[in-house]
Amino acid sequence: MERAVVFLSFVFLLSSPVDPLCGPKSLLAICRLFDIPADLEEICKLSGWERAEGTTMWGLYKAAEAKGLHPQGFRLTLEALRKVKGPAIVLVESNHFLAIDGLTSNGVRIISPSEPPYTIPLEEFSHIWKGYALVVARDSTDVFVPREEARAKGPHIVFDHTFFEFTIVEGDTLVHSFHFRNEGSEPLRIRAFSPCGCTSVLAPGGEVPPGGEGEVKVIFYSGATSVFGIIKKRVTVISNDRHEPQISLVLKGTVKPILTIIPQRIDYGDIEASEPTKRTLVLVDYGDTSLKVTGVETSSPYIKARLDSVDSKENRYRIEVTLTPEVPVGRLSERLIVHTNSPRMPVIEVPIEGNVVGKVRVYPGWFFFGAVGRRTLSSEVTLTKADEGGLKISNVEAPEFITVEVVPLKLGMYVLKATLNLNDVTENLRGVVRVHTNDLDQPTLEVPFIVEARKVKKQGKTSEGPDIYFPRKEYDFGEVVQGTMVTHTFPFYNRGDSLLVI
Repeated sequence: MERAVVFLSFVFLLSSPVDPLCGPKSLLAICRLFDIPADLEEICKLSGWERAEGTTMWGLYKAAEAKGLHPQGFRLTLEALRKVKGPAIVLVESNHFLAIDGLTSNGVRIISPSEPPYTIPLEEFSHIWKGYALVVARDSTDVFVPREEARAKGPHIVFDHTFFEFTIVEGDTLVHSFHFRNEGSEPLRIRAFSPCGCTSVLAPGGEVPPGGEGEVKVIFYSGATSVFGIIKKRVTVISNDRHEPQISLVLKGTVKPILTIIPQRIDYGDIEASEPTKRTLVLVDYGDTSLKVTGVETSSPYIKARLDSVDSKENRYRIEVTLTPEVPVGRLSERLIVHTNSPRMPVIEVPIEGNVVGKVRVYPGWFFFGAVGRRTLSSEVTLTKADEGGLKISNVEAPEFITVEVVPLKLGMYVLKATLNLNDVTENLRGVVRVHTNDLDQPTLEVPFIVEARKVKKQGKTSEGPDIYFPRKEYDFGEVVQGTMVTHTFPFYNRGDSLLVI
């Protein structure tokens, strides 16, 4: 079984039939048409563009205003769009934005920041256009105002915005209103609801006359959910607008817990405790700033904790955790315990993990046999002593289905070659191989072994192909000084039965 240790850099590619940057690119094309300095990154920020969500017509409206332009949003008939002088951003099928620069007898002229203008047939455009247009003028005197008969017939609901971003603290209640207008020619009737019990919706009853206004009030109770971090809530508005009978209103934000400790766990990784090793945590009170830390302690006599400093203005506490040189070799699994005066969280516990290594090192730290098929598997580790002084192996204890061969390389260095004597296994096996040495501090080393059951498909055939496996996928490098380079290796195995290419 081959093993490899590499430094990995991941690049994620997202393919989509619709350009996720179509909105910002459309506005960028209009800015260049008007000779207004702009770049794509700037437009993305101004329009609130997000990789997963893209942007909205309202976001493009605000971005156009920020660039000194005069935008107006309309729901128009195709005949009214013909009368628009100057560029506009239109919404077509698949929630795709296009920048247009007028309609001719031949069709609709499309402009782009990266391609020359082109024209699509008017009939084709009429099938994909949803009727929405953000008309953009260079000067306020050029703003296009359609005649009343040019507007779409029937009721038509138009929201000032359909997306709202927020940040609140656990237990707070968010109240936000989405304002709308009836820009149609007939009375508008709406109803709104949310599938989540932590969100209430209040919508106007009765009818909203042509030219009338209203609001959909959304109330989010953060205390009704135990979810923290980034959340998203969606409200559905249903109306008698024949062109757009259903609209989604989205609230996206961050719910901060009243008390937050950063980081939420301490992982020393593989560490030689030859000198005190420190880590720093920060406890933040996002509540009413009445938090007091009354004491800190740990579950181990080899780990010391103390309150380092207090920032009374922002109500932050710095806690210093020190691993002492006397900590014994082996796995570290302890806790930092923080006592507070908060009735909701009087005690906060932070896991402390790591692997304390001595002068005798095992690399990698385990025997890995991968998925067992109808063949004998082998794995090996290397034993070294840091001071290269007289390491000897007196005995090796292993389960009866594992044979271990000790191969001396040079003074103080050995290779242990383990062979698995099993044809097949139905479940994963875990255990240790004990290596007895003459080292006074580390007379017995326990080297874990991992045997994985061979994967089976539904048809009963064994799985095939490469299969990458990382025994450890996280590493906490603690606190470093700005400008410091942190380097760490993530070993991995190919536990499949064909060549792995990465």
